[in-house]
Amino acid sequence: MGEALERAARILAETIKKLKDEGKYDKIEEGVKRCLERYEEFIKKYPLRERPEMIDGLKPEDLYNPGARNYFFYYVEHYLRCWAALPAVGDMPWKSAVDNIDVFKSLLKKVVDPNVRVSAKVDADEAKKIPWWGGDRIIVKKLVSLYDPDRAVPMLSTNYIEKVVEALKIGELLEEESKKMFGKSYEGLSVGERYEVFSKVMIDVKDAVPELKDKSNVLLMMVIDQGLLEKEKGEKVKKVEVKPLSLPPLLFEPRYEAEALVLFAKYHDKLGFPYVLRLSPSEYPDAILIDEDRNVVRAEFEVRASDFRVHKHDPSKVDYVICWEDDLKEDDELRDKVKIIELKSALMEK
Repeated sequence: MGEALERAARILAETIKKLKDEGKYDKIEEGVKRCLERYEEFIKKYPLRERPEMIDGLKPEDLYNPGARNYFFYYVEHYLRCWAALPAVGDMPWKSAVDNIDVFKSLLKKVVDPNVRVSAKVDADEAKKIPWWGGDRIIVKKLVSLYDPDRAVPMLSTNYIEKVVEALKIGELLEEESKKMFGKSYEGLSVGERYEVFSKVMIDVKDAVPELKDKSNVLLMMVIDQGLLEKEKGEKVKKVEVKPLSLPPLLFEPRYEAEALVLFAKYHDKLGFPYVLRLSPSEYPDAILIDEDRNVVRAEFEVRASDFRVHKHDPSKVDYVICWEDDLKEDDELRDKVKIIELKSALMEK
């Protein structure tokens, strides 16, 4: 075992010990068990890897059927949030997939094909042709992790992956694996290539820890999320670097709630809300909107999703939390009460 791999495995092992000492590890295992039961239900209903011929028979209502609880994207977005949470951007990605159903089916065939490597699935050209599916390829990554779970870990966003890399100190391992797999530096890889390298390294680290070896990658994700990255909770009030933003009309990423509101006001139509009935930050909630299905909905704006709880807002009085960054844990109960739209993911992918 190399020094870098041994160090990462030791950090994970120490994290597991800490979770056990705090009495949290058993709860994590229970959560993983429930999640895997949901996963088996999904795979039983949509066994597309074993039966790829089913893909051609998928109808629009099989993929997206608001109000029902058994359509394909309901499982992907909601029912399997425990597997890996997607930054919510309303219903636009699912509507776009249905509107481009032939392109989506072509993408899905690659996703479920065990002979196609992980990077080629994530980097598939079809994703560029479906609005809301490009950029960081988060939705495609989740589908790959669901249908290729032995080669892809359920850790999706570049921001989250960077936190894991820093916490486990595996930058050196990523560099080594990048050159071995693709003959170039990790920084020079495509989105899909990075995801393939990261997944390979994370699985190697997992298998180097006796408690995790041969266990689900969901357990690995939950140990990292609830143990290793838990210490970040509550530290977000610290001063952070204000990054430039190449997204009019702001020059810098939102630092205040009003700036998140300005971005929404500029791009509300693209976000799936063609009409604004009321926009008043002095009231609660901040806005009354009309969505693309002509439903009247209520929205509150925040810089970070966690600010909603910090401000002690009542979730029963809103339908959406619209924020610059969704920093909630994947199993946060707030996700069951409101829909969360992360402007960073929704707008920067455009």
